[in-house]
Amino acid sequence: MSWIAHHTSVLEQLAVVPDASFDASLLDPPYGLGPHQPTAAELRAYIRGANVELSSGGDFMGHDWNVPSVGTWEALWRALKPGAFLVTFGGSRTFDLITLGLRMAGFEIRDTIVWLYGSGFPHYQNASKALDADADDESEIVVPTTDLAADWEGWATALKPAFEPIIIARKPLIGILAENIRVHGTGALNIDASRIERDYAERSESWKRSGHSAKPDAEKIAAPPGNGIELHPKGGWPSNVCLDEEAAELLDVSTGTLVTHAGDVKHHHAAIGYGGGGSGSARTVLPSSGGASRFFYVAKATHEERDRGCGHLPIRSAAETTGSKDGQARLNCPSTGAGRTSGARNFHPTVKPVALTRWLAGLLLPPPRDGAPRRLLVPYAGSGSEMIGALLAGWDEVEGIERDAEFLPILRARVSLAETNPRAFEPFANRKPQRVPDAQASLF
Repeated sequence: MSWIAHHTSVLEQLAVVPDASFDASLLDPPYGLGPHQPTAAELRAYIRGANVELSSGGDFMGHDWNVPSVGTWEALWRALKPGAFLVTFGGSRTFDLITLGLRMAGFEIRDTIVWLYGSGFPHYQNASKALDADADDESEIVVPTTDLAADWEGWATALKPAFEPIIIARKPLIGILAENIRVHGTGALNIDASRIERDYAERSESWKRSGHSAKPDAEKIAAPPGNGIELHPKGGWPSNVCLDEEAAELLDVSTGTLVTHAGDVKHHHAAIGYGGGGSGSARTVLPSSGGASRFFYVAKATHEERDRGCGHLPIRSAAETTGSKDGQARLNCPSTGAGRTSGARNFHPTVKPVALTRWLAGLLLPPPRDGAPRRLLVPYAGSGSEMIGALLAGWDEVEGIERDAEFLPILRARVSLAETNPRAFEPFANRKPQRVPDAQASLF
C-alpha cells in the first residue's frame, strides 16, 4: 500500500502519465457553483474547445472553481485502462455539465448514485428583502416595509440542498466484458466489497425460530437478484442511493419498522429493498426488520473527522476560510459553509465523509493480480478524503493530484494517518486529535 500526492494542476500531471496506466479514478472536482449560468454560446464553446472551462462567474467560499474542461476529461480518459470506471461527485444543479464533459471525452455514463444527507442549508435570495432593497428602503426592520415586499414575504429562490449526485462513468470496453477483463483486468464493479452489511447470524436464528429446522440453502443465499433470494451472507446488493445518518433517521421515522417474513412471497412494486423479478414473481426471502434505511448504504459523517490527523496544523478562522471579514454576517450563515466560527485545521470547503469514499473506492477495486499493483487516480485530491478511502479499501497504489498548496499539508497529514493507523478512521475510533509529524509522507 503506497500513495503520492502531486502538487500541480490535473492537466500538467496527466500530461506525463502513461496511457492506460490506472485501473480506476475517484474524484471530487469543481462543481461550478458560482452564480453564473452558462449561456448557449458558452456551452458550444465548451464542447468545441478542449481546454475551455465553464466559468461559474464567481467564487464558492473564496475559491473560483470552474467546471473542468473537456480536455481534462480527455486526459483522464487516456490515463485509464479500457473498461476502467471513473466515479465523480457533482453538484445538484451543475452535474449535467460534468456528465456532458465526460460524454464528450468518450466516457459512458453507467449510473448516478444519489447521496442523501440531512445537513444541507439553503443558499437563496429572499424575494421580500430584495424588493425592499430595490425600493431603497435602508431600514433595519425585519418585516417588509413596502406593499409589494409584503405580498412576496415567504418567497425565495432556492430549495434546501439534501443530495449530491455521484456519477459512475466507464471508459468503453475493447470488446466483450470477458475479453476486457482478461486483457486489462477492468470492466466490472466490486459488488461483494460494497454490500450493505447486515447481521446475518441474527437473521439465521430468526429463520430457525420461524419454524425452519436449518438455515436456508447457502447457494440461494448467495444468488444474485432475480434468482432466489437477494440477501447474501456479506449483505445486501449495493443500491444507487446512499444516506448520511440524519437522512437515514428521517427515512426510518417516515417508514417506521418494516418486517420482512420468511418464505416464498410474491414480489410487488411497493416492496422495499428487494430488486429483481417482475410484479407477482415468486421469490424466497429471509426474515428481517427495521427502518427502510437498512436497504441503503449509510455514510457515517462526523464533525471532527475532517481535522483527524491535523492536530499539529494551525487553526484557520472562519473569516480566513471563507474569504470574509471578522464580524461579517455571513460567518453565522450555514449556507456559506462558515458556521465553524471557532475555525478549523482542515479548512477545505468540500470534505467528504471517509466512510462514503471508502465505500466508493471499494466498489471500484479489482481483484488482486500477480505482480501488478491496482492503481487508483485521484485528481482534485483536496484534503485527501478520497485517497484515505482508497487506502482503507485496499488499493495498492493511490496517486493524488492537488493544485492548491494550502491544502497539501492537510492532505498529507490525514492520508499519512490513514496509512499508519487505519483504525483512526473507523466509525467509532477515538475522536481525540492525533499528531502526525510534518515530514511524514509516503512515495511509491
